[in-house]
Amino acid sequence: MILAHRSRSKSVFSAVLTEIVVNTADDPPSVNLKLHWAGGSHTELTVSKNKTGYHNHINSAEVTELIRELALVCEDSSIVSILNRLGYRTGNGNTWTEKRVQHVRHTKGFPVCPPPEQRLWITLQQASDALQVSNMVVRRLIAQKVLPAKQIVKFAPWVIERLHLELPAVRKAIRIVRTGRRSPSVASNHAQNALFIDAAEV
Repeated sequence: MILAHRSRSKSVFSAVLTEIVVNTADDPPSVNLKLHWAGGSHTELTVSKNKTGYHNHINSAEVTELIRELALVCEDSSIVSILNRLGYRTGNGNTWTEKRVQHVRHTKGFPVCPPPEQRLWITLQQASDALQVSNMVVRRLIAQKVLPAKQIVKFAPWVIERLHLELPAVRKAIRIVRTGRRSPSVASNHAQNALFIDAAEV
């Protein structure tokens, strides 16, 4: 009914609509409008309201999840570099900056990445350093599913839970490498390696 009256003059609109009562609700977030019209009739409208921290140009669920995962192993500056190199943009179509990454973390409650020695999750490079083997050995263990690892999207860095470095199968494979015997090789994705190797390298 409001749209029908917008084409009329202000004086006519004022004469027809006598009062607007606005109430808000938190669960679900909404705005309730009660329109009182001349003559005693009423109209009620309920409009959904964005939650705090949300807007029409919200970031995609994929990039939000990627930021959450990367915050386990990367500082904000590295997350910025990764997102931009992978071609991700904000909900408004902008490139990523540290402030924008921090805003997502704060809004979603993602903690800042802890110091390297306190991290429960590590990068492929950090796993390589901890196991004292090359990156290629760690990649082989991941490809063979000996070492569990996560990669949220293709070309993003691998994320490895530190305690998985102590898995019996992992320790056995490392002993084999150190004694000079080779485990079956697995072809690596050279296109992926060339674009992005590890968060520590950005």
